[in-house]
Amino acid sequence: MANPAQTNPTSSQYGADGLRTVCLRSLADMDLWAAAWRALDSCSSAPHRYFQSFDWCHTWLASHPSKRLSPFVVLLFRGDALMAVLPLMRARSLTGICVLRALGEPHTQYGNVLTRDGRLAPDEVAAIRHALFKASSADSIIANYVPDGSPLKDILGVESRASELDNAAAQFDLQGFASPQDYRATLNKSRRRTRRKAETALGEFGEIALEVLRPGEKGHAAAIAQCVALKKNWIKHTGRIGAGLDYEDHARFLSALPATTSRDGGIVFVLKAGPVAVAYEVGFLQGGHYYSYLGAFMWSLRHASPGTLQIEMTMEWLMTHGVRTFDFLGNPMQYKAQWSNREVALSCHIVNLTRRGRLFTSLWVRRLRPKLKVLYHHLPTPARRSFAIFREIDFSQLKSA
Repeated sequence: MANPAQTNPTSSQYGADGLRTVCLRSLADMDLWAAAWRALDSCSSAPHRYFQSFDWCHTWLASHPSKRLSPFVVLLFRGDALMAVLPLMRARSLTGICVLRALGEPHTQYGNVLTRDGRLAPDEVAAIRHALFKASSADSIIANYVPDGSPLKDILGVESRASELDNAAAQFDLQGFASPQDYRATLNKSRRRTRRKAETALGEFGEIALEVLRPGEKGHAAAIAQCVALKKNWIKHTGRIGAGLDYEDHARFLSALPATTSRDGGIVFVLKAGPVAVAYEVGFLQGGHYYSYLGAFMWSLRHASPGTLQIEMTMEWLMTHGVRTFDFLGNPMQYKAQWSNREVALSCHIVNLTRRGRLFTSLWVRRLRPKLKVLYHHLPTPARRSFAIFREIDFSQLKSA
């Protein structure tokens, strides 16, 4: 196989120990390295890596063209062997500030590095760090949702941590249950009562069943579109913030994500009561790990708790198919806490490369923005709903800041 780095002007040598970094700055560059990138992902045993896969990164970038966004993907080689991929993007705000972020943000749910086993040697960390700091031409680097144990922490340095912006991912270990029946036996009285209530109320429409759809199957794209529409409706009624759903054609992007293998890749769960689809969930499977990306239900049936029943039936399906982890991802919420039995710490890291980058992150990222979010969430629901009109505006071109 020909080595694209031989003709790639973004290739650079680092040190005399066989390490080499290649910085990709366009979709065309990414296409050149698609096979090697996918091969590393397929053999990797590193956790929390789906959002660093080629399919996620390339599909997201192709689906969200913008003059203010461009990829900056660092490939690390030792000899001819690809050791790591760090997919980032240069996001330039209307004020001209250039920030290096996770490629796919705000939809990317884990900031990480794709490696063979979740680790990097000290000289590998130094090589990637050198490429980031010297070749990115950015004002700041902001890495959100970095999971505990990720080598990205070492690359950015201990001093980069912005602890006030830390988060956590709720997960449910499915390995402790031999069967769905075993799982149901562990439910407390309240959970059992909620489930019976949902089954009784939804059963009036007909038989309750869980439909599973994969990319390319009939109804897959339509189910994703309906899930996004129902989620937007929920946001409107509750006055929540759903910045990622404001992006135009987000449903089309999710539908375009391919299945990586017969078992892995995108997956959609549809809870049906008779002919009526009452709840949806869009997620991703990777090596026995399920990422619960987006869930929604019919607002008119909220009294019947269709979302709760959908989650439980989805978990049972995953158990029977050998999936080990149900990942609710970041941003703790009460409904996640009732299912999760472990937590993964997520840290935020900020590196300022210029004075204006330091000014931007210190004033906006670390002070004003968090305070405004807290203020918004403390408003009563009717007041938050009054802001719904702004969600009808396409802000996708403004979110790079």
